[in-house]
Amino acid sequence: MWIKLHRRLVVLVVAALVASAAVIITLLHPFDAPTHDAVAHSGKGSIAAARPVPPVPPKPPIYGAIAVAETGAAGQSWGYRTRALAETEALRQCNHDTCRVFSVFTKCGAIAHDGTHYHGGVGRSRQAAELDATTRLGGGWIVTWVCH
Repeated sequence: MWIKLHRRLVVLVVAALVASAAVIITLLHPFDAPTHDAVAHSGKGSIAAARPVPPVPPKPPIYGAIAVAETGAAGQSWGYRTRALAETEALRQCNHDTCRVFSVFTKCGAIAHDGTHYHGGVGRSRQAAELDATTRLGGGWIVTWVCH
């Protein structure tokens, strides 16, 4: 009887010590703190400081543009590194004195016309660009669109 009681007492004391040690370790070393230094092993068995991997830089935007003349002539451009280059190419493609850039975009662009006025729109898809153009114009129909 005494041996069973003694074993239970020993087990209880050991469990209390383990629990106390766990609480102390948790208090001294917070849960979300790193548990080791950032090191990496080289192929020769030595330890070298790990270098962080630099983030991949975002891709620069690629521009497109749509120009329209009073006559209805239109010019489109896409795949240009700058807004200015995209506008210049759209105007060159339009090839008329009254050409004017109505839409500059990085995904999709569209031009709406109501019989009198033109208005440009942009969007992440053709449908979004067309909706943007007709909404900004207050109606009308799509005369041209470009996506890249």
